[in-house]
Amino acid sequence: MAPLWQTGLQTDFYLLVVAAVYHADGLWGHATFDLYPRSGVQGSNFVVAAGMHEAAEALQSMSFPENTISWMKEQPAFARASEGWWESLRHFRFSGDIEAVAEGTVIAPGTPMFRVTAPLQQATLIQTRLLQLIPAACGVATRAAQCSLASGGKRLYEFASRRSPSGESATLAARAAIVGGFYATSNAAAAASLGVPVMGTLSSDFFAAYGGVGPALESFALHFPDVGYVNLPAGKVDQAVAELAPYKDHLRIIRLDHPQLARAARVLRPRLDAAGMKHVRILGSGSLSAKRIQELKDAPVDLLAVGKHLVAGGPVPSSYRIAEMWRGPEPVPSLEVGASKWPGCKQVLRRADHDLLCLESELGMYEGEPLLQPLMLAGEIVRTRPQVGESRGLCLAGLGERDRELRVSEGVEKLKA
Repeated sequence: MAPLWQTGLQTDFYLLVVAAVYHADGLWGHATFDLYPRSGVQGSNFVVAAGMHEAAEALQSMSFPENTISWMKEQPAFARASEGWWESLRHFRFSGDIEAVAEGTVIAPGTPMFRVTAPLQQATLIQTRLLQLIPAACGVATRAAQCSLASGGKRLYEFASRRSPSGESATLAARAAIVGGFYATSNAAAAASLGVPVMGTLSSDFFAAYGGVGPALESFALHFPDVGYVNLPAGKVDQAVAELAPYKDHLRIIRLDHPQLARAARVLRPRLDAAGMKHVRILGSGSLSAKRIQELKDAPVDLLAVGKHLVAGGPVPSSYRIAEMWRGPEPVPSLEVGASKWPGCKQVLRRADHDLLCLESELGMYEGEPLLQPLMLAGEIVRTRPQVGESRGLCLAGLGERDRELRVSEGVEKLKA
């Protein structure tokens, strides 16, 4: 039996209560919900879409086994719940339709990027899971894209695994970083599943295990002579370079982790060159962000490793709100407080110099490429997960138009009014 955290209980408790009220009141019809970013991250005026397939896979596996129902029955809030409600949970299977933008798409804040049409109770129960996965991935991908823009073409390495709270979040972040323009990851599982390069340098605890830099590098060069990725030993630069010099033929990359990275690199580079290590590249790290990377423009840093910044900034601020609901033979746009920013079932059209948010019923009136495409139909995933390199290419191409404006059609404006 699955652990409780992997079941339908992976949600905010109040949503369970709300879904039970809908069931008791006979609100069993379909509704459409929009998931959209309310803003960018750390000053960005764009968001890179990510996490869509992970969310769809989570919905496919969502269930309420008997141990979850037993726990819920113990809660006072469900004291008067009907047996019909419990049976609906026992047979829970997400059966809705999902339209989503492609992973790596660069969009403006406010753009619906994930549209759910499903029975109201289902659309309610999946809310927390969607908001756990999609905004977190978008946050990493967007910050990664900011770093890519600032890097001047230098290769970027994702080193965020140790800053991630779980294995799931670490692999989610690794993929999102690659989507945002990064070259490789330090996470072995992510590298294996994504088919991207993996990267890691020998740390100080490796030196400590051998009682010093010399014995450690001696063993390293003996057993793995072609790896050659090491941290710069602690201490004064001249002493550190002298310790590395005997093994220069085995070294390819030296990681320099320093709060004053540009200044430290300008000291290290000539020392390496003088010691016969012109071939060795410097991998810079040390709480790097897009702003700090921009400041390294003229510094002799060849490669960049970013960790904490990618995940510490948190998810993209996002909303998951009802846009319309079937209350009879026709869907009714949701206009009340708490509904989606823009009512009705909508599509996003990519046009030459802007994106247009329009109603599905208006599609014949406007030209443009529809960005919301089927991801799930009747609860089944119908879109193949793209290769991460494909999503990365889409993102990097889209960053050239990252100031793209989101405009709203006449039909949407009339509903809003």
